Amino acid sequence: MTKIVLISPIFTLLLGCIPSQDFSSRIGEADFVSACYTLAKPAFIFESDCANLSGGLSNVENCLSIQAVGEGGFPPSMERYSKRKGEIDETLFDPLVFDRKGSITGMVAAGTKLNISKVVHHGWGTYGNIWVVRAQLQLSNGTVEVEIPSFSWVHKEPLWLNGRDDYFSGFYEEYLAGCDE
Repeated sequence: MTKIVLISPIFTLLLGCIPSQDFSSRIGEADFVSACYTLAKPAFIFESDCANLSGGLSNVENCLSIQAVGEGGFPPSMERYSKRKGEIDETLFDPLVFDRKGSITGMVAAGTKLNISKVVHHGWGTYGNIWVVRAQLQLSNGTVEVEIPSFSWVHKEPLWLNGRDDYFSGFYEEYLAGCDE
């Protein structure tokens, strides 16, 4: 009887596991990886919960994310954020993985370039698979990796792509446009 009690939760947990597929290095299948895009709108960079792509026990990890200025509850400017930081952080951000609140760390202009660095069709338990996209944002002092908003369980809407699509269908042009190189 004890064995059944111990095995049942493990079996149930395994049924909820859905494997992730990393498309980042599959030649021919992921033309969008390493592709250059530009931000169509100014955006905030902020501390967020993101998909844990390392395969650890938790499905979320802390990382940086991005969202359009003035959308999804984000303030219309960095100046407004600076004046009301505590209040905005309290209402905008849920506690992160280690019960610490996120905050906005910076703002980037429309036209800022980014290169897609990771595209994963990530298993999210009984929810199914979602597209997780990470990009290297090119700043004047270097690059920073951000997660592109793709699913509402973790990201603030509006989303920049449909993370629930069966096939990666690209980004919404109102947020990301191809580079004119």
